[in-house]
Amino acid sequence: MRLPSLFFAFVLMSSALFADENSSSAVESSSSVYIGNICDTLKLHSDAVSRTIQLRLDTIRESVWEGLLSASGSALVTTTIHRDLRSVLPIKKNSPYSVPVAVAAQCLVSENQYTWADYSSNAWVEDSLNVNTRLYDIRDVALGDYNSSNTYNWLAFTQGAWPTDDSFDANELMLSHTFDVHAITWHGYSIYYDTTVTVVGTSTTTKISYRIASSVALDSATVFASVTSNIPSGKLVKVQMLRIMLSDEKLIIKDQPTAIAKVPQSHYLLRYKITPTTGGYLVRGPQGEVPQMRSLKGSVVNASEAVKPGLYIVSVPKSGWQKIIIDR
Repeated sequence: MRLPSLFFAFVLMSSALFADENSSSAVESSSSVYIGNICDTLKLHSDAVSRTIQLRLDTIRESVWEGLLSASGSALVTTTIHRDLRSVLPIKKNSPYSVPVAVAAQCLVSENQYTWADYSSNAWVEDSLNVNTRLYDIRDVALGDYNSSNTYNWLAFTQGAWPTDDSFDANELMLSHTFDVHAITWHGYSIYYDTTVTVVGTSTTTKISYRIASSVALDSATVFASVTSNIPSGKLVKVQMLRIMLSDEKLIIKDQPTAIAKVPQSHYLLRYKITPTTGGYLVRGPQGEVPQMRSLKGSVVNASEAVKPGLYIVSVPKSGWQKIIIDR
């Protein structure tokens, strides 16, 4: 199985490769060894096991942005911390998500197992294959023009032969911003809806279609720009950004306060009727009832009258609140 689709590449500028990679480290007294990076520690070991870091999924920070790109100041933004991948839900049911779960690496090229999870049939399913990996010291090998001033190490992994030109795609890279290795990648997804209203005589047909974009990057700004670059102005958009962090398994604390002990069950979503009319759109519940309706800021909206396109929160008796999008 191939790694996820690629979006852009970084060309690496090598200033000094890992010294004497194919031989055991020279024996030095602890007083004469400079430790400025995790690779300075790992290369002191002569056996492969001790030179290898096992990285596993630690935390996913999910940020969801909803609103108009032209009015970003009024957008609704929510953030959730996940310690269990099963609590992460795609932006739309059965969207093709794929996230890294585990990988091992040394400070030289070595073959290791890479594990990822795909979202399929309403569940996360893990798979794995052997890939080539390497953990780099940013002082020795820089990431081209990318601003890595706050980075200690970066991890590269690729299927097949190691690239001779030292170039990798964004979904083959993860950054560590601390001395201890916490490898981070950003995955982004966006969705917006197109509404087509066709009137023939006394018959009105409303067709709603959607478009999804996805991207992988090394920072939030790049991934947000990538998944929203082709969205027409004036469209309501929902953007989901996942900051995925794999950590040295020795550093993972399983019982942190942010841990999610139980996966919440999704409540049943009702199908509301949205009908175009003079001055906007009428919103009605499944039985034709007038719902309670609020804006994203919480103000009450008079649902007995036509409302303008936008993002609203609605509810009918004996049901929970849910969001609906009314698009032009």
